[in-house]
Amino acid sequence: MYNDINEFFNEMNKAFEQAYKEVKNPILVDVIKNDDSYQVLANLPGVKKEDIKLSFKNSKLTIAVDKKEDEAKETKYVLNERLSGYNSRTVYLKDVDDSRISAKFENGVLVISVPFMEKKASNIQID
Repeated sequence: MYNDINEFFNEMNKAFEQAYKEVKNPILVDVIKNDDSYQVLANLPGVKKEDIKLSFKNSKLTIAVDKKEDEAKETKYVLNERLSGYNSRTVYLKDVDDSRISAKFENGVLVISVPFMEKKASNIQID
């Protein structure tokens, strides 16, 4: 029975380690709701513009970063909390016009403007 319990805890430890690796370096974001759009700000220090991919599908804005490390170096970290490797962050934004989304990247901050869908008034004909 001891071996069974020990094996169970080892498996749980592996599962927690995998989950930690997936959220180790989260992309930190702020989402601001303005009168006509959302503004999404993402901190991406040390990331190159070409390593960022943005997508919008099914009301979900996804920011993905694949920060390549110099593989020639054999770095032995004592502590590694900065963004590295592949990371992504998805934010749900409803009622937006995805054809007008724009983004700029400056000084390690990605600023994404996500305009709301324009509400059009319609006249209803009475028969």
